[in-house]
Amino acid sequence: MCRNSVWTEQVCNTCSAEANGALTCESARVGDPCTAEGREQCMVPAGDRMMVCRSGFWTTKPCSACTPTGAETVACGAPRAGDPCSSGARAQCDTADSDRKLVCNSGKWMAQVCNSCAVRNGSVECGPARAGDACASEGKAQCDPIHLNQMLVCRERLWATMVCNACSVAGSAINCMAARKGDPCLPSQKDRRQCNPDKSDVAEGLLVCRLPVTGGLGVWQPEACNECKECSVKTGLIY
Repeated sequence: MCRNSVWTEQVCNTCSAEANGALTCESARVGDPCTAEGREQCMVPAGDRMMVCRSGFWTTKPCSACTPTGAETVACGAPRAGDPCSSGARAQCDTADSDRKLVCNSGKWMAQVCNSCAVRNGSVECGPARAGDACASEGKAQCDPIHLNQMLVCRERLWATMVCNACSVAGSAINCMAARKGDPCLPSQKDRRQCNPDKSDVAEGLLVCRLPVTGGLGVWQPEACNECKECSVKTGLIY
């Protein structure tokens, strides 16, 4: 092809001339021979793959939203969930949703929950989970980073909150201090009882989760209990 008064080479698979003198070229196919090592072109008709000349033959690899940038190079857009990916591809943040990351699984990008997804030092990092976020490991728990008296537990694929006074992590275990008089309790803990860790007398030996009439969080309130014993707890109630 004549460019700037100089004949230059351009790949043209199955080159043919029209009656008006125009040239037409078929698109390269995987396995076709090629001469320019490293040359790239978008794969037609698939717009999510690119062709690369390797060792004298055209090979293919994933390239989301492939766009030509020159005679020999192409640019790839950000991948989307469902796009093809190469085995071993690094996870990356989903540009369509800042709370998701894309992981290469069985040759396709799969979206996963990743709060406040960010790339640091070449690796994807996720922010802490929040109540209502999706989760995968049933029963897994972690301390709530915002509410120090709550923990998050994976229940039916969603993070749910539970009261965990002074929540702390010890290795792979979550530790909770016993509730104390005036601490908050959840609606799901209505009328639940526990021994008062600060009092053993009859007047305030027991703590009971009492909810307000208007709804919302309740409060652990003391009640009389003589010689309260935790071993008498059955299904959350003390007898």
